[in-house]
Amino acid sequence: MHVDWVIPCRYCEVNGNMVTIVGGNIDRIMVPAVPAPDPLRVLCGVRVVADHSEVDAEQTPEPPHRMSTRVYGPSMDLVNEMQEPFGLVGDFPPYIQPAVVMPIAVIFRPEAEGQHTIEVAVDDRGRSAPLSIVVAPPSED
Repeated sequence: MHVDWVIPCRYCEVNGNMVTIVGGNIDRIMVPAVPAPDPLRVLCGVRVVADHSEVDAEQTPEPPHRMSTRVYGPSMDLVNEMQEPFGLVGDFPPYIQPAVVMPIAVIFRPEAEGQHTIEVAVDDRGRSAPLSIVVAPPSED
């Protein structure tokens, strides 16, 4: 099982395993200062692909896999990490590769200006996307 793609965006929703993305592939967010006064919430459209042997027929009390979201700062220091159990449940015909598309919110507080990296992984097999944090110029009042 692995993450096939990650697309940072302004909004996404999933209906029938089809994703609608608005503002896809955002790669820059302006903040008033660093460290940022408030945490940022970046929504990502994510597709997870599995082998048929990795799909459970029924929901299990403890899913067998682990989904992780990580954010790395400009010097590749770990800024934030969240993990939770993850499993794929369903009945997929043998000619269809098991996959699920979902929105995932990544929340972190930028400590520095520059390029950050968002990574989403299942069992440490993932994909990443760059995200630049830029301090907004002072407003002219």
